[in-house]
Amino acid sequence: MKKQKYLYILFLIILQFKLISNPNIDVDFKASNQYISPYLFGGFIEYYFCFSNGNNGIWAQEFNNRGFDYYLQGYSAIGWDRWQSTTFNNVLWESLEGGYNENGQYYEKMSKSSDTGSIGLGQFIYTTDDTGYDFYIYAKSEKPNLKLKLKVLDYRKQNILFDTILGNTTLNWEKYSSKIPNFKNQKKVFILIYFDQTGSVCIDEASIMPSNNINGFRKVIYDYYKDLGQTILRYPGGWFIEYSGYNWEMGLGPIDKRKIYKGKENIRLDFGIDEYIRFCKSLKMEPHLVVNYLTGSPEQAANILSYCNSDTSSKYGKLRFLNGNEKPYNVKFWEIGNEIWFEPLKYAKDYLKFYDTMKLIDPSIKCIMSGDVWHDKSFFDSHLSVVGDKCDIWGWHWTQDLLTRNKPDNRTVFLSAVGGSQFTDNVIDLVNQWGTGYNLKIQQAITELWTNYNPDKYDWVADTTIRAGSLENALWTAAQLHSVIRNSDKVNICEKTNSMALIRNFVDPINDNRVFYVTPTYYAIKMLKHHYGDTLVNIKLNDCETFSTAEYPGLFTINNMPWIDAIATKSKDTLYISVINKNPDSDIIVDFKLDNYFLNTKINIYELSSNSYLDNNSPYDNDNFAIHEYKIKWTNKFQFKKHSFTILAFPISDINY
Repeated sequence: MKKQKYLYILFLIILQFKLISNPNIDVDFKASNQYISPYLFGGFIEYYFCFSNGNNGIWAQEFNNRGFDYYLQGYSAIGWDRWQSTTFNNVLWESLEGGYNENGQYYEKMSKSSDTGSIGLGQFIYTTDDTGYDFYIYAKSEKPNLKLKLKVLDYRKQNILFDTILGNTTLNWEKYSSKIPNFKNQKKVFILIYFDQTGSVCIDEASIMPSNNINGFRKVIYDYYKDLGQTILRYPGGWFIEYSGYNWEMGLGPIDKRKIYKGKENIRLDFGIDEYIRFCKSLKMEPHLVVNYLTGSPEQAANILSYCNSDTSSKYGKLRFLNGNEKPYNVKFWEIGNEIWFEPLKYAKDYLKFYDTMKLIDPSIKCIMSGDVWHDKSFFDSHLSVVGDKCDIWGWHWTQDLLTRNKPDNRTVFLSAVGGSQFTDNVIDLVNQWGTGYNLKIQQAITELWTNYNPDKYDWVADTTIRAGSLENALWTAAQLHSVIRNSDKVNICEKTNSMALIRNFVDPINDNRVFYVTPTYYAIKMLKHHYGDTLVNIKLNDCETFSTAEYPGLFTINNMPWIDAIATKSKDTLYISVINKNPDSDIIVDFKLDNYFLNTKINIYELSSNSYLDNNSPYDNDNFAIHEYKIKWTNKFQFKKHSFTILAFPISDINY
């Protein structure tokens, strides 16, 4: 009986593999002419997760609340610790209005009435490997020649790692700077600003950055962006643009004199317009700016446009010049508001005011409407019936829920994820059809693209779950990019939400250290971005078996989705065939109908795969995934691994077509 049982199991395994018949792909790379928009490999960054000061942002500033502008009544500035060397009386710390930054909220005053001991303010920072730090602070005193000092302690505040005199204070605000060495084997240190003598010292606008920062950008994240190669970057929101008290002028001018917004978001824009544009230009990304609609106005939008695109004869062009940037930025893409998913008729009428006012400044710009595909056609009609051909681009956000309160099995979630591109294709076609009713070919933009793995509650860190960092999410992303590339005649822009399952930072609560790492999704985007051509190639998938899923609350229901998802593109010298095997259980052999010229030709293979679709990079194993590259001799047949993403690259530079 035991032998029969094993034979039966073996029979089921063999049957499972036999059920997957060999599909074939017919490739006609000589008859293709559909141009692919370069902006389908974009990203979206937002204040809170991506570029705010602190331990996780693009901006390399390690101090939180570096201007001491947010404080707890009766205690001290948030993020800062009051410190004294020994227990003694007659000391006082105060948060007072004003400071070196007259546009800020507060500064800190430290007082002691005897020469006993030392007092100061300090903050913990996470260290960065292989680099020192650039530190500065502004200070003054009520009597001159008090020695302002800087000390670095280990995370227990027991051992002194570095100690220096910043200088003697004066009656006026002065800047005091220091180079701080690298601290090997220290994951976290305490930075302390202090003094010993009798008297009072006022401090404001502290800064500490790793010395290897690139024009203020955190090197590790800058390098990730550079390697990824995104082509367009949306900034600065998101919900941030509409609900936080944001004003674009808060991010202009000298970085230590910028206006601070006192509110729930504690907004300080060290990473302002000029820094953002510099970041984009250095990485050859097209800037995409969002202007606030709910709290903004057409005139304010025109002002920021003038700042970015006008010459120095205009008021705001001159201001840009005074801030160190003579040449216009020539920002092309401008989005009017974020997720305005209510009162669509009112929004459309207001959009026209923004559009007309902004086009007077620069007629060459492209204005993006804040659309929504989760409502029915009447929402779209409310927009287009008003704006007509003044809708340069209709933008919408696309997310997919992949867990529910009643958690399904892993396979059910996986199939809904990788099959979800079926809905993306349908929505793109639907919006296109809506546009034809107005005799318009609507250009579409997916300005936020992400998945939601949170099963329990509404949570902005939903996509920072472990599963969102898995191969499953990478295959979802690759399938979404396949959809927009296939529909590149309809979709002009696609922007992945970068704080969601792409570039992650993690503070290990056990070892109390910070880790930056990337997910398999990062590698999926990188692989496709670096190995595709600018022209879509005609292909036809034949004889491929399909899968469907049962209805499950909270998940997309998939109907007759082929196991193989393939697109082909070409450049001047290379034909790229990009294939996702969506089968979680079986490899699939695909027969290719391709020019016999390629037989026995060496081609490059780029592959993203793993034993399990739930495998991931993690803070503890952040090199688990990488793109596997190798060469083979082509035989018109290829075996694609289960749950994998593969790109085949064929040289065509010497083919006459």
